[in-house]
Amino acid sequence: HHPEKDKMTVQEVFEQSSNVGVTKIITRYYAKDPQKYIDRLYKMNLNSPLGVSIPGEAIPYIKNTQDKSWSAISLPWISYGYESRITPLQILNFYSAVANGGEMMRPMFIKEIRNRGKIIKIFQPEVINQSICSKATIAKAKKMMEGVVSNGTAKSLMAADYQIAGKTGTAQMGIVKGKMTYQASFVGYFPADNPKYSCIVVVSAPTGDSYYGGAVAGPVFKDVADKVYSTSLEIHKEINAKQPQYALNAPVTKSGSQQEIASALKILKISTRTNNDKAEWVSTSSLDSISVNLTSKYTEEVLKRGIIPNLVGMTARDVLYLLENNGIRVQIIGRGAVATQSLPAGATFIKGTQIVLQLI
Repeated sequence: HHPEKDKMTVQEVFEQSSNVGVTKIITRYYAKDPQKYIDRLYKMNLNSPLGVSIPGEAIPYIKNTQDKSWSAISLPWISYGYESRITPLQILNFYSAVANGGEMMRPMFIKEIRNRGKIIKIFQPEVINQSICSKATIAKAKKMMEGVVSNGTAKSLMAADYQIAGKTGTAQMGIVKGKMTYQASFVGYFPADNPKYSCIVVVSAPTGDSYYGGAVAGPVFKDVADKVYSTSLEIHKEINAKQPQYALNAPVTKSGSQQEIASALKILKISTRTNNDKAEWVSTSSLDSISVNLTSKYTEEVLKRGIIPNLVGMTARDVLYLLENNGIRVQIIGRGAVATQSLPAGATFIKGTQIVLQLI
């Protein structure tokens, strides 16, 4: 596709997947000695099989200058992926090495072999290449791959809770029935700031009008990554890690029946202190993180004398029970606990009197 602007930085060339930009960079530095570029790829083990424990691994192939089919266009074509054969697993392992700080590991499919519960053999991680390139180069590569998602051809992979780093790929595979067919791919790792997982998605001959890696393979990668991220608790930060104050106080408790409040707090292993263990109705206040103070409210005694009690902090259920049993009509506004009452504490009433209670 045509670039968004005529002059681009190396970072932008990578982010926008510009074949022309990559070709110009590689030609500029390696045109006089193409084999030097090929040798550098070989040093990163891109031409060597991984030696996985599952039979059938294909041998990767990157053309070198000694090959009879080498031509003047081989260097630019190889620079953006053609004239080469590398399996998806081999590509994924290379990107995993980048995520791993440059250390390339052999993919492990078997952790151990057991016979009737007895461990026969344990397989240890194997290092293929201790450093595919310098730490400085790894840092630049990571920055470019993060840019692909934040600014480039894989913007659709941006996630709110974690960052993905990777690279889109779009390759022409040949003409079938008079029409060019494509292969779309995305390979990367996540979370980008502390990599734990890598993944590659390859879609052969995608149908429809879109065939670019970011539009076809990218969304599949994100679906997989979202599922893995949401179910991997070990890579999540604690929700209250920066908010320890939530654990400093006992839970807020509404005023009400002393028996019910004490029973509920007992289940939560929170102790209570009361000034009258025979009081039916109490108000509450937190003493510390493990204790709640219960203060007796002589609500029923006050009502029997024809006086409105202090109802602030009580639940709708409790005030309805108390007031209606004493002939007071109740209008409740809102939800929660009583915040204000239309008749103040200490006011007298007769049967049929109405009181409006505002709950919050």
